[in-house]
Amino acid sequence: MQVCIYAKRYQSDFWYQGYTLTLPAHQMAMENAKQCARVADGEGYSLELVGQWPDFLYEPLETCSATLQELNFLAQKLSQMSQEEMDTYEGVIQSVPERAIRNLINAAYNLDCFELLPGIMDEEELGEVSMENDLVPAIRNLPDEVYPLLSLKKVGHYVKEQEQGVFTSKGYCCRNTEGWVEPYDGRELPEQVTEVDCIFCLRLQSLKTKADARLELPCDEGRIRQTLADLGIHTFQECTIMEIRSPIPQFEYVFSQAAEVEKMNALAKELATLSPKELIKYKAIASYESCDNPEQARILYHTMDRYTFDPIQVTFATYGRECLREGGANLEAEAFQNFDFESYGKAESRRSRLSMTPYGAISYEPPLEEAQGHGIQMGEM
Repeated sequence: MQVCIYAKRYQSDFWYQGYTLTLPAHQMAMENAKQCARVADGEGYSLELVGQWPDFLYEPLETCSATLQELNFLAQKLSQMSQEEMDTYEGVIQSVPERAIRNLINAAYNLDCFELLPGIMDEEELGEVSMENDLVPAIRNLPDEVYPLLSLKKVGHYVKEQEQGVFTSKGYCCRNTEGWVEPYDGRELPEQVTEVDCIFCLRLQSLKTKADARLELPCDEGRIRQTLADLGIHTFQECTIMEIRSPIPQFEYVFSQAAEVEKMNALAKELATLSPKELIKYKAIASYESCDNPEQARILYHTMDRYTFDPIQVTFATYGRECLREGGANLEAEAFQNFDFESYGKAESRRSRLSMTPYGAISYEPPLEEAQGHGIQMGEM
């Protein structure tokens, strides 16, 4: 299940594509997705369902107003359902009076109040099953010769009306018990776990005992010793990293091959000193350099001042417009009515040695001695 996030202020830009996030996602991933979509705090955004959502959910979700947090929470509940529960859930959401996101979430908590009869697809089939199993009290005492004269469809229609049941793509769904719980009041989502503000959140597993432990980085030596004791090991080489969560999503994949916890902790201590704006710049640098190991990540931290970062740039088209404005061009003039700002922006970015990342435009400024070295080599050629 995926969702594409769009900042409303950029949706008029033809080249703006928003950012696609796979759900369910942890809180740091959702915050990163908003940054990549250029959604500022408190700013409006829109969501578009993409990827493999259950077919029956597209219509209700596209017609209701949901936040990213609500959609992510619903995706989490769906990911925990068995196929039988998912089939029942389809019937439950057809039974709710209003398909608001609040009701769609609460419906996931009420599956036990409903029963799905698989394969019963219309009123005639429902009537046949109901009569065969003597489930219609209103006709129980009729003479035997009357039953063949009854319309199965009308019997099924009567049963459906009495039970307020619905037909789904999988069968017939109706209530089997009374009651309806509402864990979500439309304001505060249930079962929410506050995530620690950290650079790395690790789930470690001992290779020997298979014990699990969580470790948030950066941390002190005392926390490291306690984690090793919880795992029943002496060094982190005796465990493996089962999961990494980070505000830098790139690091969730490239650092998961080996348990280099000490190196990751040293990196986390340095990155924790960055302000929110500096961290976004660092994320852009890591993306630009395709950073894939702790040593490179630390080098990039210590050389951040060699990079120029412009978070305002969203697409090459916006960069092309800015270049033209700075050159004194009147973009409202008729000459620019059908102008290809995207291609112009790409050409100008190549000339300026500028690259576009999900966080903004980035360019590298080598130190003077490095630039002079390249100049000498070119002269020798």
